[in-house]
Amino acid sequence: MQLSRGPQQWAVKATQIEANTKRLETCKTLNDISKIPDLLIINNDLTGTGGNWLRNFYQSSQTINTALSQRHNDLQENELQQVRMQLEGIITLAEGNSSLQEQRFVNIAKNWLHWVKVYIDELQKVREIPNPYIFGPPLEEGQEVFVARPNASARIEQLLGDRSSPPLLLYGQRRTGKTSLLKNMARLVPDNFIMLFVDCQGALSGAQNQVSFFYNLGRTMIRGAKKITQS
Repeated sequence: MQLSRGPQQWAVKATQIEANTKRLETCKTLNDISKIPDLLIINNDLTGTGGNWLRNFYQSSQTINTALSQRHNDLQENELQQVRMQLEGIITLAEGNSSLQEQRFVNIAKNWLHWVKVYIDELQKVREIPNPYIFGPPLEEGQEVFVARPNASARIEQLLGDRSSPPLLLYGQRRTGKTSLLKNMARLVPDNFIMLFVDCQGALSGAQNQVSFFYNLGRTMIRGAKKITQS
C-alpha cells in the first residue's frame, strides 16, 4: 500500500501492467480469453497507454464471456461481432506505433481477433447446414424434393410384415415431415403393400355422425385405390 502511494508508485504500476500483459499473452483459445476478467488486476491507478489497453482487453473479455454463456448461436455471434469490431478498431489505431509495449498489445489483440473470427466462422458453418425438409404444406407423392427417412420407412415395413399386424402410431413434433412421409410411403415399401392415404383433417372432419364418417372414409379409400390403379 505504501509503495503504491509513495515515490516508487511508478514501479508498482509497471509491475502490474507487466503481470497483466503476461496473463493476456497466455490465452490460446477463446475460452482462455473469457476467463481474463477473473485474472486481471485493474484499478484506477493504471493510466496511460498500458492502462487503456488493459481496460479494452478487460471489456472485450467480459463481452466474450457473455457471448459464450448464451444458449443460441445467433446471440453468441452478435456479441462476438461486437468484440471483433472493437479489436479491429484498436489494432487500426495502433498501426505504425513503434513502441515495444504498444506492439506487444497489438500482437495480443491480433491473437484474440484470430480466435474470435475462428469461433464466428464455426457458428456460421453450423447455421449454413442446409435443411432438406421443407416447412410448409405436406409434400405430395412423387415430388422430387421429398427426402426419404430410411430408418423410419424400414421400421414401418418391418412392422407391417408382422403377422400380428400391430397398429402403428407415427408421432413427432409439428412440421417434422410426418404427413409427407405417409403420403410417400407407397414408393418406399414393397409392391405387396397397398397404401391408402386417408386424411382425417379432410372430408372426414366434417362428418356429423358415425354413418357420415364411415361413408366419407369409404369414399376416401376408393379415391386412394383409383389413384393407385391409374399410376
